[in-house]
Amino acid sequence: MASVNHIRFRPLSAVKRSILKPGPRRREIRFGLLKGLNLRVDFQGQAQLYFGLYETETFAFCRAAAARAQWMVDIGAGTGELALYFMKINGPDTVLAFEPSPGEREIFTENLLANGWGGDDASISGSPVGTGEGCQALDRMGLDLTKRGFVKIDVDGAEMDVLESGPELLRSGMADFLVETHSRDLEDRCVALFEANGYRTDIIPNAWWRVVLPERRPVEHNRWLSAVRG
Repeated sequence: MASVNHIRFRPLSAVKRSILKPGPRRREIRFGLLKGLNLRVDFQGQAQLYFGLYETETFAFCRAAAARAQWMVDIGAGTGELALYFMKINGPDTVLAFEPSPGEREIFTENLLANGWGGDDASISGSPVGTGEGCQALDRMGLDLTKRGFVKIDVDGAEMDVLESGPELLRSGMADFLVETHSRDLEDRCVALFEANGYRTDIIPNAWWRVVLPERRPVEHNRWLSAVRG
């Protein structure tokens, strides 16, 4: 059976090309987790985001995590969609976001302003997160571990390095984690690290209907892992 990452027939793309006009525009999201947010969306590559289909598999976990958390660290924040959702639930000054791409950070700031927040209502940094020189470690972010948090990690293969920068955070059990893994080995290593610290882990499988409406994924093994303690 062909991988969903290699299926050439993409019905949503066909509809998009025939009906939706490409080009970046500010649009109010009408469906899914991000409903009600105003985001810069280009139908050329982001139709699933607009229709509430992008990473739908993670929505239930994100809703639960945002409801019980009081702060968020978004590592690999992209243009800020999930961070803005968290702020919608928990208010300004609750998110530390890290995104290496200047272009993505610029759009993140545009999205922040488009939703009525100021440029200082979320911390948006271009610093990498991890254990190496010049990296920001999870344990050095000044997180309030008397309050529950939510950490999302999407770093294209550096997920273990990010987690290893936060042994104190992991031991505290005061954060729920959502990690995108980019190989079976990385997934296994992340699971082992979480479970060694007393977390319950769950693999979030790609939905069955991704055979019809696949997402573009950079590698063959690319899916989300959640980890919760307590």
